[in-house]
Amino acid sequence: MGILPQIVPYARNYLAKHHGFDINQEPVSRSGCVQPWMVRDLIEHTFVPAKGNALLAGEAGGFVLPVSGEGIGAAMKTGLAAASSVVAASKSGTPAERTYVSEVQSTIAAFKDLMPWFKEIMADTKAGGRSLAKILAQAYTATLREF
Repeated sequence: MGILPQIVPYARNYLAKHHGFDINQEPVSRSGCVQPWMVRDLIEHTFVPAKGNALLAGEAGGFVLPVSGEGIGAAMKTGLAAASSVVAASKSGTPAERTYVSEVQSTIAAFKDLMPWFKEIMADTKAGGRSLAKILAQAYTATLREF
């Protein structure tokens, strides 16, 4: 038995006692969101995370890893790309968009390579999840290799 079953009742009671949390109320939903909607738009080039000198980096630009839903690594990469694009734009007098869109292409290409893993995870989940642990391990390994 792990520690989680012990922590949950403690946390609920603490929140009830100190913050007015209603421990009898049931959650409205127990679902999560892992579907990489904007990643698809980036890959298909139907969404461009830049216009003129306005650049969207990290999650604001849709840069969330398809497999894990993680965003900090991509945020760092695209944030650095945005910064270098601003520097290049200030030197050349051209919009930062030109450099930025070019610099984030490697990140978008990596997302494209990872999308089949996301699709495999979803397919196995719908089929009952018998191979999910193995697929997740492979998908995370592929993600770590890319980032």
